[in-house]
Amino acid sequence: MKENEQFLKKIFDSIQDGISVIDINFKVIKTNRWMEEIYGHQMPLVGKKCYQVYQGKNSPCQRCPSLKSIKTGDVHTEVVPYPSETNPEGWIELFSFPVKDEKGRVTHVIEYVKDITARKKAEEALWESKEKFRSLVELTSDWIWEVDRNGTYTYSSPQIKRLLGYESQDLVGEMTPFDLMPADEAKKISAFFKNIIASRKAFEGLENTNIHKDGHTVLMETGACPFFDVDGNLMGYRGVDRDITQRKRMEEMMIQSEKMLSVGGLAAGMAHEINNPLAGMIQSANVMKSRLENINMPANLKVAEELGITMDDLKSFMEKRGIFRMLDAIHDSGTRAAEIVSSMLSFARKSDAVISSHYPDQLMDEILELAATDYDLKKQYDFKSIKIIKQYADGLPLLPCDGAKIQQVLLNILRNGAEAMQTAKTEFPRFIIRIYKTKEPEMVCMEIEDNGPGMDEDTRSKVFDPFFTTKPVGIGTGLGLSISYFIITENHKGTINVFSQTGNGAKFIIRLPVDNGMNLKYKREK
Repeated sequence: MKENEQFLKKIFDSIQDGISVIDINFKVIKTNRWMEEIYGHQMPLVGKKCYQVYQGKNSPCQRCPSLKSIKTGDVHTEVVPYPSETNPEGWIELFSFPVKDEKGRVTHVIEYVKDITARKKAEEALWESKEKFRSLVELTSDWIWEVDRNGTYTYSSPQIKRLLGYESQDLVGEMTPFDLMPADEAKKISAFFKNIIASRKAFEGLENTNIHKDGHTVLMETGACPFFDVDGNLMGYRGVDRDITQRKRMEEMMIQSEKMLSVGGLAAGMAHEINNPLAGMIQSANVMKSRLENINMPANLKVAEELGITMDDLKSFMEKRGIFRMLDAIHDSGTRAAEIVSSMLSFARKSDAVISSHYPDQLMDEILELAATDYDLKKQYDFKSIKIIKQYADGLPLLPCDGAKIQQVLLNILRNGAEAMQTAKTEFPRFIIRIYKTKEPEMVCMEIEDNGPGMDEDTRSKVFDPFFTTKPVGIGTGLGLSISYFIITENHKGTINVFSQTGNGAKFIIRLPVDNGMNLKYKREK
């Protein structure tokens, strides 16, 4: 029996955590040496009140696990800071195990105390690391994500809400990157990802189109790298996506401006070279028709008499052979060429119009009235058959602009939209007109959105190119939107952009700077 007690005492003292036995009056009956080391004491603890030794108090704390075990008869635990002489930043975890008699009454409590200082420091370090990662992730404007080897999102930073309208939880465990892309784009990117996963390499600079939750597209640039488990098995990819829509738009505008400048220089020289022979051609055609049609002209009668023919016979001959019709065609073709030359000259010269102040909504209303009576539009169908939805903001400021030029741009966009909807036989055609002001920078935005057939990406990217047109030969010159671009960007220092997808209509957005010195408010008459 004595040998067993000595054996158990050795086990009791060899345990690397503190153990003590207390009675229901909180007096320490037995303890091992590790308990004394944990609490920093070099004197026996037996006979002392545990709450005086462990907690430095005159009565047990209500959070004390031993007090709870004595009251409830259950096991309890508590994690508390416990600085000591040997461990000033110490933390301990206390467990209390009740010992009951044959009637189920608690007679003693075994306290087990574990020094968790190292674990606590590791937890704090991990928490600090997570907080640092969280703050860095949330401060960046880029979207950070992680997918598993199957491509399913396992993490998404909050920026997904700002960029694509989704909450992080919408993606995690539910979606893949391909669910955020158009079908044709997803197919192309999927093949790329298969090669990347097979190669187990990082990549960057991948441009791809994503679909916002509300349906519009966002151009993103992606970079990602693989991560592996301890055995080197591929677990998935972590990556960063950046919204480059604005950057690409600026690049397109710069390219467009370069094109315009090149065409402007070329147009000036070509126009002057073409104008002289063109004027001679039109004038000669007019003179020829006049001489052949006017049978009573003295000079004509004289020459006909010398040749022994009559003017009536000559006129009949010309009519039957279609000469007059050919001369009219020469005149019409020459006139059309002259119009093209006139348009080309718009690239080569700055506007000499006087800039004055106009209310943007009044400019729009006037041009809508004009469009309703436009002869070229009414030749196809009545513009009034198109539903016009106006969404004007209140208190719009005055705009310093050439009103006629701005209205030329607006009419051009309305004409193109009306013709597109007519050609596509759009059911219930409509325009949504929005006018509002932005603060930074302070500009007035004028949007014209139709519900026509829209444009594919190739057409959209070329819509402002000189001489680019989707209309049949002889119908359009391909200069209307090019001139509009020049009027807005060069003459008014604004911007003009188009957003469109096949089958989803087109939206033109014109942004014009506000004259702060003339930023007058007015109230619309009811």
